[in-house]
Amino acid sequence: MWMRCGLRARGRSAVWHALAWAVFGAAYVGAVVFVASVLAAPPGEVLLVLAAGSRLSAYIGGTVGEIGFLRGIWLEVPGHLIILGHRSDRLLIDFFDYVAPLQFGTFRRRHDYTTDPRRKVQLFG
Repeated sequence: MWMRCGLRARGRSAVWHALAWAVFGAAYVGAVVFVASVLAAPPGEVLLVLAAGSRLSAYIGGTVGEIGFLRGIWLEVPGHLIILGHRSDRLLIDFFDYVAPLQFGTFRRRHDYTTDPRRKVQLFG
């Protein structure tokens, strides 16, 4: 279930990401047109605006990349750890159900909840 929520959040994030870059691109083009036509700046100043916009785009892109990395660390890794925990619980239960009786005697379950990963086991014998 948490994976579906993650996919939905990624879709929304992609839409907002595209919208934000579209706004930035429109503002960038608007700034270049404003400096070149309205202010009638010489070519050197227009080139300075282009360079400043390029650096700003690189800074924003780097920040967005770091945010995406942190999102992956803080949102996706805990989900994988939960899955790993469930699998290790299942392996431990299988160990006690099949291997341990051969070495330590007979095991009987206190409760017969087949879906509960924390089943209690008692040793008799």
